[in-house]
Amino acid sequence: MASKNKKRKQRRPKRTFTPEFRADVATLCQSGDESIAKVSEQLDLTESAVRGWVAKADCLRAFAL
Repeated sequence: MASKNKKRKQRRPKRTFTPEFRADVATLCQSGDESIAKVSEQLDLTESAVRGWVAKADCLRAFAL
């Protein structure tokens, strides 16, 4: 029953980001200079959010071609 004594990690409040910000972050990751993990750490974002933004940017770019 030790799990009852463990403190739960506080959830981060939900944040919203503009489409322009998301596109800029995706472009930064796609430039190849920095990894997704590094970019997300530097900007205090979750890796899963950044990966989703990069994937969406890839789809949009492929659709535009």
